[in-house]
Amino acid sequence: MIGLCRSLFHNSDKKHYLLLFTCATTRALHLELLPSMSTEQFLLAFRRFFSRRELCSTIYSDNAKTFKRAELELKKFWRCMLHPSVQDLFSTHGITWKYIVEKGAWWGGFWERHFRTIKTCLRKIIGRSSLSLNEPETVFIEIEAMINSRPITYIYDDPSEPSPLTPAHFLIGKRLLYLPVTRVSREDLTGSRPSLLKRYRHQQNFLNQFWNRWRKHYLLSLRSMNICPSKITCQFKVDDVVLIHDDCFPRNLVVNG
Repeated sequence: MIGLCRSLFHNSDKKHYLLLFTCATTRALHLELLPSMSTEQFLLAFRRFFSRRELCSTIYSDNAKTFKRAELELKKFWRCMLHPSVQDLFSTHGITWKYIVEKGAWWGGFWERHFRTIKTCLRKIIGRSSLSLNEPETVFIEIEAMINSRPITYIYDDPSEPSPLTPAHFLIGKRLLYLPVTRVSREDLTGSRPSLLKRYRHQQNFLNQFWNRWRKHYLLSLRSMNICPSKITCQFKVDDVVLIHDDCFPRNLVVNG
C-alpha cells in the first residue's frame, strides 16, 4: 500500500513530500523523501524501495494522478528489466497495481488509519522545526525505525515467555538496535563544536516530539478499535498487565508491567 504526505517543509523555500509504503500483513513501514511529485522522482523512490526491501506482487493506492502516470512507466520499466538474462529471476514477480474506487477513501481504510497517525504527528511538528538540507532523510529513517519497533503481538509479563514480534522481525529477523541518545548539556554547546551539537540536539528534539505524539495517537487508535456494547469502567486488579508510561523512558521503548 502506498500513501503520500504532501507539502513537507524542511526549509523556507522548498517543498518536500513523503512517500509511505506499508505491508498489509506485517504493517511494516517504509518512508521515502521526494523533492517533488514528479513521476520520475516517484519511480526512483520505487526502485529504492525494491532494492532495500523486496519485490511485491500487488500494490494498492488511491487515485492520485502521480500514481496513475507511474503505472504506465512501470510497465515500460518491467519490459526493459525482463531481458532474457534476468527473465528467470523476474518472470514470477510482475506487478499488479490496484486502485481504490474514486471518491471512496474508505476502501483504503485498513492502511489509511496507519498513515493518518503518522501524517498527523508530522504536520503538528514539522512547522516548528527547521531541518537543514541533509537532515530530513536521516530523521525520517529514524522515524521509520520507531514505528517498525512497535509490538504487534501480545506482550507477556513473564520474562520466560517469548518477546513480542515487531514489524522489524519480518524485515531483518530481529529487533532493531539503536544508537544511544546522547544528552547534550548547555556546557557542551560552549565548546569548540557548538554548531554540530546544537544541530544534534535539534534533531533529537524533533524525534522526541514525534515519538510522544505518535505514541499517544497510536494507543488511542488501538483503544478505539475495541468497541464495547455498553460503557463499562475497567477495574484494574492485581496481576493485570498494563503499558507503563514514563517520560524518562528512552524512545522506541514499550514497557509493560
